[in-house]
Amino acid sequence: MSIPSDIRQFYLPIQPAVRQSVENVSYSEFTPDINLQKIIYCYWQLKTEKPLSQPFIYSVVADGCIDIFVELSNTGDSYVMGFCKRFVEFPLDNIFNYVGIRFLPTMFPQLFKINAKQLSNKFVNLAGLVHKLLNS
Repeated sequence: MSIPSDIRQFYLPIQPAVRQSVENVSYSEFTPDINLQKIIYCYWQLKTEKPLSQPFIYSVVADGCIDIFVELSNTGDSYVMGFCKRFVEFPLDNIFNYVGIRFLPTMFPQLFKINAKQLSNKFVNLAGLVHKLLNS
């Protein structure tokens, strides 16, 4: 696996995770351990602080990253989001608690020996992807 030693210093993915006007929704990013910083950009959490009066629309901009994410109240609700060529919106329920791992560009495909084109512009169930990788 080829890990560029300096990509992190040149790369800053910025997600407009939560509009400033949305109350009771928080988004946080956490820096990985120094030993993982050449592979993982951050861990993140998007959650409601209180139930919302309506479903939440989560906006994601194209940033070159692939993320693994899971809804903590339903761990079967785990996905891999491939990199996108354009802005994407996801409708979420009025209560949620997602956590994720945002990989630096090229790292996810190298780690899991998968062609990134298979994930481009979509999200796939993590369990299905793992099963497919194990049987290939």
